[in-house]
Amino acid sequence: MLHTWLLTMVLFSTPPNVNDILPAFRDSIIQGNGSGAAEMISEHAIYVVDSVLAHDPEQIARIVSYFGIELALPDNGITDARQMLTDILSDPSVAGMVMLMGVSPGDPISSGERTFIPVDWGFPGSRDTLFIEIVSENDQWKIDDYFETIPSGRGS
Repeated sequence: MLHTWLLTMVLFSTPPNVNDILPAFRDSIIQGNGSGAAEMISEHAIYVVDSVLAHDPEQIARIVSYFGIELALPDNGITDARQMLTDILSDPSVAGMVMLMGVSPGDPISSGERTFIPVDWGFPGSRDTLFIEIVSENDQWKIDDYFETIPSGRGS
């Protein structure tokens, strides 16, 4: 029993190493572990999603519709971004898209005091790169934002 608990804690904890966060995030999504993946998202990012849910929930519904997910939006004005992200990241269509697109994180890049990880994705013959910004929260790396190019001139 103790071995099972320890293995579970290791498999579903947020990796402390900067090189491990995106592979662990990708693997959690592929395994259908949306709660584990959501735990790897920064509090700032959760706050931003919660704000969008409160002010323009249709924007999130449009985004997830690209994955074939129909999002049940709250009609009472109460939002729970973490639960919504858990549900989205647990959806098998998101796992399928991650596998189909061949998501492949690279080595971290520092830009000033910020850290980015390039992620190669797409279909053979049509690949692209996005840059995932990661931040340290409570001695663990978390996913904070993503960009088409590494932003310059923006303060942390």
